[in-house]
Amino acid sequence: MSGMKGASTNPRLHAGARAQAEAAARRAAVEVRALTTSAELKAAAQLITDVWGAPFPEDVLRALVLVGNYVAGAFTPGESMVGAAVAFAAVADEPELHSHVTGVLTDHQGSGVGLALKLHQRSWALEHGIETITWTFDPLVRRNAFFNLSRLGATADR
Repeated sequence: MSGMKGASTNPRLHAGARAQAEAAARRAAVEVRALTTSAELKAAAQLITDVWGAPFPEDVLRALVLVGNYVAGAFTPGESMVGAAVAFAAVADEPELHSHVTGVLTDHQGSGVGLALKLHQRSWALEHGIETITWTFDPLVRRNAFFNLSRLGATADR
């Protein structure tokens, strides 16, 4: 499990995180936003299924959104979803967000979409008073390990 620790929910830090997320989205030429409609959730479920090769149920996304968790998508200017990220609140001594899954369509991998999604997730967490984001990853999947540890600055603690 890895996490980004040391964040604060002070307004200046949150404004900086939001600015970083917006800049990353501009560089990737996408708009990252929370998903709310049935069509968006269905598209996100299909995207995650396609990227990871395992069924991801739309009803789980709907339930997560209903109880206030993080479900977001990255959209091209033509409104095509090219990435999605899902995270949920973790039961812990202090509030945590567990980043469950992020997927980016093959044609858009390496273009900054994943980073834009993760920075949006960080901004969302700070906005909701959450200072720690955790996630699991397979360290044998080199690209995923590099992204989490090097690009996001995560630390592995277990």
